[in-house]
Amino acid sequence: VIQKRYPKSKLEMDEEKRKYKWGRYGIGKYVYQTDEAKDLENTIRGYIHSFFPEAEIQYFT
Repeated sequence: VIQKRYPKSKLEMDEEKRKYKWGRYGIGKYVYQTDEAKDLENTIRGYIHSFFPEAEIQYFT
């Protein structure tokens, strides 16, 4: 569906390179690999701290 709606997307669509994660209610999804997800989280947290120094990040998914 993503490839059809967003053909120029830069998201990795090769299922061999993605991580499958089971969620609530037995529904699974593809997510970023652990190392890549951690890098993204650190980058986003850094931006939030820079632009909103008083903000509190309560969780990150």
